[in-house]
Amino acid sequence: MSPSPLPNDPSLLAGGAGPSYDADMDRQLTILETRFDTILPTLATKHDVDMLRAEMRAEMERLRVELHKAIHHQLKWMIAMFITLVIGLFGMHYSMLNAMRLLSASALTNAPPAPAVSVPDSHRQQRQ
Repeated sequence: MSPSPLPNDPSLLAGGAGPSYDADMDRQLTILETRFDTILPTLATKHDVDMLRAEMRAEMERLRVELHKAIHHQLKWMIAMFITLVIGLFGMHYSMLNAMRLLSASALTNAPPAPAVSVPDSHRQQRQ
């Protein structure tokens, strides 16, 4: 128990120098001091807090490295997908242009002759 700075002598209070002595209060104070003395050794010390702080820093650094690796890995896959998409789009564009050139070339070479428009004689005479 820690010594109290106040006098704890019941004879001082019994003579009328203050409130009457309360034995129940003294018992409660003893119980509280016992609880405090029981709990005090289980509280964290400065060394315990420093050790916990060092462990947390190490864990945070490990998580930071893991996060950077995951971001790098994901970025690598995103760039690979983007390059694949661009190559695929250029391939589709080139194949569509090639198909359109072939269709236009075949349309010009195999074009049917222009239809002959015959105007009936009755229309020719009305104009003159």
